[in-house]
Amino acid sequence: MTRWISTFSLLTSLLVLPMSANATVVLEVGLEKMSEASAVIFQGVVVDVRVTEASGRPGAIHTEVRFRSVEALKGAGHFQDSLLTISLLGGSLHGQTLHVPGMPEFVQGMEVVLFLEKTATGFALTGLHQGVFVIEDAPDGSLEPVVSQRPSGASIARHDPEGRFILGASAPLTRHHPLKDFLAEVRHHIHEQKTPTPTRP
Repeated sequence: MTRWISTFSLLTSLLVLPMSANATVVLEVGLEKMSEASAVIFQGVVVDVRVTEASGRPGAIHTEVRFRSVEALKGAGHFQDSLLTISLLGGSLHGQTLHVPGMPEFVQGMEVVLFLEKTATGFALTGLHQGVFVIEDAPDGSLEPVVSQRPSGASIARHDPEGRFILGASAPLTRHHPLKDFLAEVRHHIHEQKTPTPTRP
């Protein structure tokens, strides 16, 4: 059995609005703002993925993803022996599936650059799927790896000049950006950050 849910969360840099039973709308966030809002930014690899159910809450399925850091660009102190685990709402367990539109999926061995916000109970993906950049081989066969964002099914909201929300079908995805250049840009944004990184309630 599959259940669809929508998420609602208002953050400094992220807005998730329930639009229907199977839609999620997220406020668009650029790389500079994402770098500022994230307490942890790192290049790493997925060590393992485990699906669990919250104790005493039948159907509250979560997916725990454990990462090993290759390089922590921000928030290195949050890792223990280079490992960090995040918990994502959704997953499949005992014949039941809880699907959260727009929530990225991870598999063991996947290499990523990840942006995470600090919360009162752990970490959340900054900008939902926007905070996940998958490291892959360059399509032209060159030796330099690239990063790409993957479609998530979530729609994007933007601010107009008067501060009102404009709903769009999707945001432009980063595709085949050289990893070396991408990490250099992130380091630059971190270095230039003027305000403290917020903690999500």
